[in-house]
Amino acid sequence: MLGKLLAVALLAVGISAAADALAAGKYAGKWEGSTASGEFRMTLTSAPEGKWSADIMFTLDGQPVKCAVKSLAVSGSKLKAVYSFELQGYDLESTIEGELSGDKLGGKYTTHTGDGTQVDEGTWQTTAIS
Repeated sequence: MLGKLLAVALLAVGISAAADALAAGKYAGKWEGSTASGEFRMTLTSAPEGKWSADIMFTLDGQPVKCAVKSLAVSGSKLKAVYSFELQGYDLESTIEGELSGDKLGGKYTTHTGDGTQVDEGTWQTTAIS
């Protein structure tokens, strides 16, 4: 009986560790698309009432691209954000979805034009920085 209780307790600890909640803070890393790659940075802020906000930027050809976050949803270890930006005269919008796994926060993204035409997709990967 004690062995079963110990096994259940260890399983519960393992499950909670595997599903760490996303924390507010600064995250930095890289994105990689179908034809380009660059740096990716995100600052997540949470208010006491549970409302989250984000500041997102990435680089393309070494140049910073500032983004306007349109929506952000955080649930446990998962994140989904939609942000818009101007690039080479085009108004574009990206959606990122990601999950915290250990000390890595990353996932996939898609980018499309204002009429919904997809122009890129890829992955992004970050780690928390101080």
